[in-house]
Amino acid sequence: MTTHDDLFNIDDLAAGIPRALSNGIKAQVFHGDQSTFMIARFGPNMPGRIHKHPHEQWHYVLQGSCTRIHEDVEVSCREGDFWVTPGNVMHTVVAGPDGLILLDFFAPRRDDYLESGAGFGSSTYQGNDT
Repeated sequence: MTTHDDLFNIDDLAAGIPRALSNGIKAQVFHGDQSTFMIARFGPNMPGRIHKHPHEQWHYVLQGSCTRIHEDVEVSCREGDFWVTPGNVMHTVVAGPDGLILLDFFAPRRDDYLESGAGFGSSTYQGNDT
């Protein structure tokens, strides 16, 4: 009998690794051998921290809205929008007034997210070399 250890559901994220990205932004992280998938839930108007990392990152707005920021360029995004952030590009999002559920896909795998934790892992922050 197959166990389906690789099947997940957006309404039951217990199998994911919990991560508190910042105050008001909580995520569940899932790993494959070569990539990482994350579901991030932002409270209304919650800003992410501007950061960069070497991983390519795809983003998909599942619910709500946001303003995406890529190297100081701001773009309004809504449900159904998706985009790619190349590695080592400063970026973040700010949730809209109804909050945001954002699906993120990283390649290669984010080994800094293999365990539960807080923050944006080994990312480099704007105005800070660490």
